[in-house]
Amino acid sequence: MFGSVARNEPWPRGMPIRSDLDLLVITTDPVEAGVVDELLDATLPLFLECGRQIGPQFRTREQLARRDERTVTFAENVERDGVVVYPSAG
Repeated sequence: MFGSVARNEPWPRGMPIRSDLDLLVITTDPVEAGVVDELLDATLPLFLECGRQIGPQFRTREQLARRDERTVTFAENVERDGVVVYPSAG
């Protein structure tokens, strides 16, 4: 988990929704766009129940290890703010 929830940032009182819950899911192989869409759609009942949208980001270890500016910034933010919810098997 990363982002504002992982940093335990307060959400303003009286707001009808809460900050989204950012999750990094490390996969063995890249996840196809259609599968990502299906997984995002599957989170809708959780949003309706608790008012918090789940925002998963699917990356392989190789994608996280890339050294372009965008990937490095993302990986640094996750490493700095991240909270392990479920440890990886590898």
